[in-house]
Amino acid sequence: MSSGTQSGTSGQFIDVWSPDSWLTADSRGDSRCLTFGNGMTIREIIVDIDNQRYRHSWSARGEPFTHHNASLQVFAEDEQTCRIVWIADVMPNEITGKIAEMIEQALHTMKATLEA
Repeated sequence: MSSGTQSGTSGQFIDVWSPDSWLTADSRGDSRCLTFGNGMTIREIIVDIDNQRYRHSWSARGEPFTHHNASLQVFAEDEQTCRIVWIADVMPNEITGKIAEMIEQALHTMKATLEA
């Protein structure tokens, strides 16, 4: 873990930017259980939170995943604009469309939150 890394999730940049992507979040050490608006509930293992690099990486456990790991990083384009890179690897392949929709919704929520 880098020197800018902090464990836990409360108050981290990802929570500030996307507070409405899930209905409930129950943090437990380096993991949290999330219930999303579509009813999906997962356990998310926090791999790394680096507030200096604006990077968050995690792995989801539970149905419908047989495999999941993801990272999200924010890059400044200029003083008023940023670019978000979200990478997610999921299995089984049949759920990629559903997960892509959830990612798109989260990105729209982040954009609306930042522009408010």
